Amino acid sequence: MKKQLDGGGMTGTYLVINDATAGFAAGADGVVRLQNAAHVQATDFIV
Repeated sequence: MKKQLDGGGMTGTYLVINDATAGFAAGADGVVRLQNAAHVQATDFIV
């Protein structure tokens, strides 16, 4: 999921990598800040 945050010191575009369970869990899901509002495709990842 790609999420844009507006306002505050953490403004930017973030990629959320979910652990396959519903909802966001800070202890289990990863969050990566993307520079320059980069586009992310499923093919960018190796499984």
